[in-house]
Amino acid sequence: MQLEKREPSPTPIQLDFVTAPEIAAAYADLVQEVYRETVGLDLGALGLARDLARIGPDEALVVARRDGQLLGGAKLWLCDSGVDGLPLCHTGVPFRSLLPPSLEGWRLAEAGRLAVAPSARGQGVLKALIRAILIESRARGAGHFLCQTPPANVEAYLRTAASLGLAPQRHDGLEAQTPAYRHLGLVLLSVDLRPLWGPRPN
Repeated sequence: MQLEKREPSPTPIQLDFVTAPEIAAAYADLVQEVYRETVGLDLGALGLARDLARIGPDEALVVARRDGQLLGGAKLWLCDSGVDGLPLCHTGVPFRSLLPPSLEGWRLAEAGRLAVAPSARGQGVLKALIRAILIESRARGAGHFLCQTPPANVEAYLRTAASLGLAPQRHDGLEAQTPAYRHLGLVLLSVDLRPLWGPRPN
């Protein structure tokens, strides 16, 4: 009797928060490639690419890899001093109006530049990255999360946050208040992370 030949199971996606310059540089190249393909924008020409490979003290870079191949990544920023310390504030969007007063004393997190390689789409990479940055935001003491994302990623954010027991909010209309949002066609989402914490951390 001839046994049926089975295809080997794919290697699981590996998620890592990294600081290695060569990995950060590869991520920066991927982000620029994805933005050119999906929204037709050259981030370098717009002056938005220079900080992609930089990882500062209050920043983090998560990458998804399989067998050493880069599948995708996302940047995470955190601050203690309020929303003025987050990069998205520099676009002019009035974030203070989005945050409840009870967030005073909590860290804030922002994610952006999430990109998945064209060859890796449809394999769960996007949701894995979103889950990783939400959990890392909580682990670093953030009480609230903000992100800017292309419309195609919104449903993945909403479903992934909901799977963690969170209730994300979509803020339509704010993109019309700033040229950066009009130009990039991004959607603003916010997520209250405090349900993940239970009692407030010291």
